[in-house]
Amino acid sequence: MRLVIEEMRQFVTEIENELDRVTNELDHAPEGSLNTGGSKGQPVFYRASMNGTDSGRQRKRVTLRDDTMIDMLVRKDHLKDLIKVRSIQLNIIHSAAEALARCTDDESLLQKRINRFPALDPDRVKRACLTPICDIAGKGPLTSSRSQGGRSEAVHPSWDNMPYEQSDYRPEGKRMRTGRGLMVRSKSELLIAELLYRYDVPFRYEQVLHVGSMIIVPDFTIKRSDGQIFYWEHMGRISDPVYFERQIQKIRIYHSAGIMPGRDLLISYDGPDGTIDIRRAESMIRTELLQL
Repeated sequence: MRLVIEEMRQFVTEIENELDRVTNELDHAPEGSLNTGGSKGQPVFYRASMNGTDSGRQRKRVTLRDDTMIDMLVRKDHLKDLIKVRSIQLNIIHSAAEALARCTDDESLLQKRINRFPALDPDRVKRACLTPICDIAGKGPLTSSRSQGGRSEAVHPSWDNMPYEQSDYRPEGKRMRTGRGLMVRSKSELLIAELLYRYDVPFRYEQVLHVGSMIIVPDFTIKRSDGQIFYWEHMGRISDPVYFERQIQKIRIYHSAGIMPGRDLLISYDGPDGTIDIRRAESMIRTELLQL
């Protein structure tokens, strides 16, 4: 969880640095904005600017034939939009990071249990929260004797092949095929699926999850060898504010169901090249799902 929040803060720093660069560039941009029109079937470009004093300003339009000026005004228009988008992203990430920091602190969760059961000794409540039920019952830890020939019987061998409620959202968007014939939506999802296959981790792709009256669709629903269920969300287009806001809302729904990032919700991102960091994804599998 701390890693997720730290990544969000790093993303904030990157956006703030970009905004500084963009603002500085706009300070040196030419005055005015680019307008377009047509004359005798040919495009005509105009430079629109304000002329006169504050009390008597009038809009001035000058025909442009300078390709360099046209390009600079196009760039200026783009930078102004970029500032709006990045500012929206900053607000979203700031609020999301604060919410995650508040709702996923382990000590706060333990204190909540202590407050709920005031008749019990606080240390006893803490021990109960941190001890697996099978150990409390005196049955010993859950075991899964993975053999070289296949998965343990502790995990149903065909769980990932049993029928399940799969999302029917835009099936035409699934254009990537894994080595086992599964169709997924992106190269990053393809890499995640192939890694899960390689490490013999059973999963279900886009299984519908009902949370009260709401429905969400995790990218991957995963069953660990001890039976614990994990959910893996891969965030691809985080530079798109609309997409990013949807992902943040999805995390809030997970939280309402008691599913927490850093505990049973895995989150990955695309890198600058547009695909997932394969080494980090493999590390997540080995650490969280295989507990190596």
